[in-house]
Amino acid sequence: MKEIYTSNHMWKLFENFLVDICRVCNNTSDRKHADTILERYVTETVMSIVTCFFSSPFSDQSTSLQTRQPVFVQLLQGVFRVYHCNWLNPAQKHSVEGCIKVLSDVAKSRAIAIPVDLDSQVNNLFVKPNNVVQKTLLNWKQSAKNTSRRESGLSASKDYRNIIEKLQVGIKTCI
Repeated sequence: MKEIYTSNHMWKLFENFLVDICRVCNNTSDRKHADTILERYVTETVMSIVTCFFSSPFSDQSTSLQTRQPVFVQLLQGVFRVYHCNWLNPAQKHSVEGCIKVLSDVAKSRAIAIPVDLDSQVNNLFVKPNNVVQKTLLNWKQSAKNTSRRESGLSASKDYRNIIEKLQVGIKTCI
């Protein structure tokens, strides 16, 4: 099994995946004529293979990644393009997002040079939910400050309910 991580066959397969990714990204916006089989193949099968390959500890030990950096970067760019396709359903979007996360983490851990604009877009992708949580917490803190001035036990109970509701809203927006 370890041989697959040093083999040129996987990198040839990744290059073929890039062709499929490009085709699915350039697919028609007319859903009646869309190639849904290709879309499902790319978002499920290709993303799963790429994610599994680069998540493996054998991939971490492989030196072939250093010589295949251009293909790796193209793969990350392609997967990121797929993420922005408007036809993705939530399950597909989750699969693509997971693949982007794995590729991004590998790039960081292996010091692979990623174009600056792509790197910032990928980072923003994973920071957005944190911004929502931070805004919710800030609102919660402000609400807690304003309501802490009240001394009544009844109002404190209402405040706790308010806080819990706001946290639930924040969590729902992240999901």
